[in-house]
Amino acid sequence: MLYSKNSVSHISHVSQRNVIEDYCSRENLIPREESSEMHGLDTYPNINYHIKNKKLPLVLFSVKCLPKNKKSFTEIIKKLRLFKYEVHFALERKKLSEIKNNEILSII
Repeated sequence: MLYSKNSVSHISHVSQRNVIEDYCSRENLIPREESSEMHGLDTYPNINYHIKNKKLPLVLFSVKCLPKNKKSFTEIIKKLRLFKYEVHFALERKKLSEIKNNEILSII
């Protein structure tokens, strides 16, 4: 699970953890690791690391943690969509496969 930045960076990690843990419980997912992206960067080193090295679903706090910048958004969303394991958004209670890119852009 990863804590988010951008539009929801003001929400404490404790609150984000509670939402993610509740979502995981309801979806029968077991949190194995947790991490947070660094604020102020347009890159997502932890998400990129997970995509390249982990064979576990990825649970993000919210779609609002994705970049607002169109180029950065397109780059990360493309990688997430190609990821072989599920990507979940706990706050929205949805999987990435259930959401179209234009829907996400309208939210963030």
